[in-house]
Amino acid sequence: MMNMTDLIEAMCADANSPADDDIDEQKAIKTGIKAVISSIAEKELSPRQRECLKMKYYEKMNQEQIAESLNLSQPTVSRHISAAIRKMRKILFYCVKALKAANKSWIETLY
Repeated sequence: MMNMTDLIEAMCADANSPADDDIDEQKAIKTGIKAVISSIAEKELSPRQRECLKMKYYEKMNQEQIAESLNLSQPTVSRHISAAIRKMRKILFYCVKALKAANKSWIETLY
């Protein structure tokens, strides 16, 4: 079974540790990311990028193992992984921004 935690953590790597009052918002954001991450990978990444990410995060292979399996060089695998993560972070930035705005709007309706 795939381990989404590592991939989601990689996508959120630039976020600071949440303050106690931000924990629920962080949980909501991670839930939102989990809901769209597979679709983003499927629609926005090349087949090779998806395969490299799948092998790294789901199959827990290192770059040398991925390179050997796909008959690629390790630097090529590294570029595919880096480009995929960069592309997903860019898209997820907007998803997180939308989730934060929706969460703020929802909270304001409560008060």
